[in-house]
Amino acid sequence: MNPFESWWKAFQQVLNPPKKTSSVPYRGTSITTGKPLGSSKVAAPPKNNGRVVAPPAPGGSNTTWSTRNNGRGGGGGGGGGGGGGGDPYAAERAAAAAKEAAAKKAGKDQTAKENENTQKIIDALLGSIKGYETGRDTQIANADKGLNDALQGILNSYQSAVLDYKKTGDRNAMDEASKSGANITNRARERKALQEQTASQGAGETDQLRTQLQAFNNYDANQLEVTGAFYDTERQINSQILGAGTQAETNRRNAWNTNQEARGSAWNDYYKNYTDTWTNIQRTAAQNSNIDSDYSTAFVANYGNARSDPVSEAAKYAGRAYENEQKDEEWYRNFAGRQGARDTRLNSTNNAATSTIKAPKAAEGSTVGPAAPAQLKNPNLGVVNA
Repeated sequence: MNPFESWWKAFQQVLNPPKKTSSVPYRGTSITTGKPLGSSKVAAPPKNNGRVVAPPAPGGSNTTWSTRNNGRGGGGGGGGGGGGGGDPYAAERAAAAAKEAAAKKAGKDQTAKENENTQKIIDALLGSIKGYETGRDTQIANADKGLNDALQGILNSYQSAVLDYKKTGDRNAMDEASKSGANITNRARERKALQEQTASQGAGETDQLRTQLQAFNNYDANQLEVTGAFYDTERQINSQILGAGTQAETNRRNAWNTNQEARGSAWNDYYKNYTDTWTNIQRTAAQNSNIDSDYSTAFVANYGNARSDPVSEAAKYAGRAYENEQKDEEWYRNFAGRQGARDTRLNSTNNAATSTIKAPKAAEGSTVGPAAPAQLKNPNLGVVNA
């Protein structure tokens, strides 16, 4: 007897138990082991929603037998498939489907959060580029303001120095005029004193003339000293004025170079920060590997300002450096307010070429004939007729 036939016999005994005719205990057969049971009770086959589930038949599938109609309705043949009824695995499949849907939603939510955080990092890096631009512009503005202030300070210093030198020149001119006037006064006094001295000694006209020439010689020597000192001072003043102009020119070069260094530093820092920032943006986006699937959402970076290629932006200023601007020589040298050397000329009547003294007519009885006119030639003496 095969297992199915054994089960079927036991199943019929359950459905139609024999009536007890004696006190002998009923011994059935187990549907699972096929062995006689030790009591009058026989274990019933498993049921599912009022239906008895048969064990697998040889070469066939499970057969579900209805406990209604005494097992004769709704079912198929002994080894065939069962009749209509509910799916015993529907609940499991529904639970599995719900679990899968929850897992998909959790994956979508998780990747969406990751995408949001990645975008926040990119936005922060993009914002830092704006900060670098603002810092660059501020540094350049400070450098330009520093240049203008330096140039104005150089000009003020130069003009102040030139003004002092001009004042020194004015004092020099006044000193020359004062000494020249005193020299003329001294000449007249000396002539008079020598005339009185020679007259008291009974000197003749020729001797008196010679004493007057001595007075003029003294005057000439004194005036040469005065005039020479004047022009020596003027040369020093002109040298100082020219030196102040040269120093101002040098200071303007230094101020411009300082400005270019500051501007270059601002631009070079910006180039470096721009490249580094876009490199970090590129790496940040690349680290997010989320893709579109049932369990995830792909990350699509928004770089702003229609920038769609962080690699190109990272290479935009790579290796670039600020190139200094050059000024022509005219800008350094011919600045507003620069002055050349002074060209001072003396207005004194003593700045002439020749002094001529005509000798008086020879005295009656004098053994000395008329004296020839005496001339004193010096470019620093005015014409004086005696």
